[in-house]
Amino acid sequence: MKRYIIAVVALVLSAAAMMAQTVEHSLVVNKKSGETVEYKFKNDPKVSFVEQDMVITTGTDNVHHPIADLQNLTFSKTVGLDNVTDNKADIIVTFTGETIIFEGLDEGMVLAIFSLDGKKLADGRADSDGRATVAISDLEAGVYVASSPIHSFKFVK
Repeated sequence: MKRYIIAVVALVLSAAAMMAQTVEHSLVVNKKSGETVEYKFKNDPKVSFVEQDMVITTGTDNVHHPIADLQNLTFSKTVGLDNVTDNKADIIVTFTGETIIFEGLDEGMVLAIFSLDGKKLADGRADSDGRATVAISDLEAGVYVASSPIHSFKFVK
């Protein structure tokens, strides 16, 4: 079990190192008792093992969890909006029922569709005309977020 936890923590920390500092990271500790504890970090946490405890350190704060009480750990990235601007006049969004089309993007910009829990479900890249098309026909009915580097919004399918 300790090897599994060490492997998961190593994966978590390597993934955290690759993400931008403006992104919020979540570490969820699931205990054998059924209790779930979620930690959110703006900066990369340090996880170490001291005797029989897993220690999560960020800044000067330390949190200890007995290894014997742990079921598993999960790590996720919370999607947020950075550099929000109010100049959206040149962006055109079209829904066809099967696709979402963004027009007015710079070539190469990515339009992505996320679930409300932050999972990336689909994406498309803007062509030389500034048009990105993403198929949404496979998405179940629900609320989603469409996001590009210059504009994001929620939509209901």
